Amino acid sequence: LYFQGLLDPQGRLSPPQNLEELFRPPYGAGVRIHVNAWGSKGNYYSPYARQVDSFMWEHPDFLVVFGAGNHGPATGTLTPEANSKNALVVGASQSVRPGYSPEAVDARRWAELSSRGPAGDGRLKPDILAPGTGLVGPCSRLVAGNFPPNPGYRVMGGTSQAAAVAGGSAA
Repeated sequence: LYFQGLLDPQGRLSPPQNLEELFRPPYGAGVRIHVNAWGSKGNYYSPYARQVDSFMWEHPDFLVVFGAGNHGPATGTLTPEANSKNALVVGASQSVRPGYSPEAVDARRWAELSSRGPAGDGRLKPDILAPGTGLVGPCSRLVAGNFPPNPGYRVMGGTSQAAAVAGGSAA
């Protein structure tokens, strides 16, 4: 596992302008699956999407995974990063955990919050759906837990969690 932080000192998302600076260190350490739980708004092929595609083209043994975004349920709501042609883009499906999320009742259905395609140029995206509602996972000591049996855990949902599920499955 290789963890990277993308927040600036004020706590705002601040990925490097050149994503090779993000991908090269873990790649050099032997990492081959890079899960990303960040994105911006706008359904278009962005410079970041182009950089993801370029790095993956040059490193065909490296899989970049992006969540589709949480701007659903409307169509055409992918993040610019999810417009990548080579990355595995993951939308969120419902989980069967209604006790943790009111919409977590049918694993065959999209989660309402999940962004949907098509990509800005009409390509079909996301590539897959993975469970993304009512998921329980560990949380940082800097964040309050919301899982009554154990305050070290949180119940969360979204395509960030779905991307993590897909990345773990790929591993």
